[in-house]
Amino acid sequence: MLVLSMAVAAWLVGVVLYVWPNPDQLAYGSALPYLKVVFDRQANAVRFWVEDFGGLRYDQVELYVNGQLAALGGPGTSATAKCGDEVAALVKYHSGIKKIDGRIICTKPIKKCLT
Repeated sequence: MLVLSMAVAAWLVGVVLYVWPNPDQLAYGSALPYLKVVFDRQANAVRFWVEDFGGLRYDQVELYVNGQLAALGGPGTSATAKCGDEVAALVKYHSGIKKIDGRIICTKPIKKCLT
């Protein structure tokens, strides 16, 4: 009986360790990086950086503009791009690397037409 109860306990611990996800893999703890973009009037360019929807802190980020490395650093690192540029980021978390990319699209404001 003792052997059977020890086997069940060992099986239960194994199941819990297998089923219970890592904190980095939880639905609300998953790495969800995105590019935040702000127009910089002084530089007449767009400044962009990485943030995470879940608030997960990343270790390092590489920011690319048109395939060229534009910035390398930790959280808060930013780079500038022009309208039409392709931007990308490699975000290094403790649990792995995520890649995000996009294109900077600029529009002109609509002017009111008085008739």
